[in-house]
Amino acid sequence: MRRQIVRRVSKSAKAGQALAFFSVVLGLLAIVAHRFGQVDTLSFLLAGSAASVIAIIALFFAGIGLWRMWSEGAKAGGAVLRTFVFASLTLSPLFAAAIMGAQTPLINDVSTDWIDPPQFPIGSRVDVMPPISEPKSQTEIAQLQAEAYPDIQTQKLVIDPQLAEQIIRASAKTLGWQPTTRSGSINSPDGATQAFETQSLIFGFTDDIIVRLKRGDDGLLMDVRLTGRAGESDLGAHAKRIVSFFAAFASEQRKRGI
Repeated sequence: MRRQIVRRVSKSAKAGQALAFFSVVLGLLAIVAHRFGQVDTLSFLLAGSAASVIAIIALFFAGIGLWRMWSEGAKAGGAVLRTFVFASLTLSPLFAAAIMGAQTPLINDVSTDWIDPPQFPIGSRVDVMPPISEPKSQTEIAQLQAEAYPDIQTQKLVIDPQLAEQIIRASAKTLGWQPTTRSGSINSPDGATQAFETQSLIFGFTDDIIVRLKRGDDGLLMDVRLTGRAGESDLGAHAKRIVSFFAAFASEQRKRGI
């Protein structure tokens, strides 16, 4: 009768698999809850950080499982593989943010005019998290923005102010921006402003937009400012949104034969 050798299953590998799976569940629940407004941004970030820490701990246990599989012959391969898959799902947003952050300036406020930037109405921005480090001055932000996004400039318009306001609202609607407040007058020094909100598709981060129209020497001047409510970097999203708005505005002008 042949003696059958039963390989022990690595408890470390199994623990890593369970922890990694839990990190995925926690991360997904946090994303869904934040995306649909069930938790505030701070709670979401804390839950996401906790999920990431759990995923890293899971990888540590998976490493122990691999070592025991190599040194003791314990069964661990399947559990380790699943741990790496689950942990990668949890940590992939961090890796993506790190890569994008290395390629974009560390700013979360982009404006076509930093000499006299459009101002958001008081009380229009809620759930705003203060930056972790000392906030940058407007001069610092303007310099970083000019180096990274030289095309983000004030737009000169030669059209009727009321028509310009209509095109602004139509362009914002095309992009899915939600209007919030309107204030000012085209004839005042501060101009007329229209504020909007938009959310990132997956994580539900809210960004605030303000579009300003005021009279210039040869027509109208249109400025756009976009700022986020959390974090110190927008990972390049704000500049892309402003460029998309300019494109939508131009497209709406063509539709109207302007």
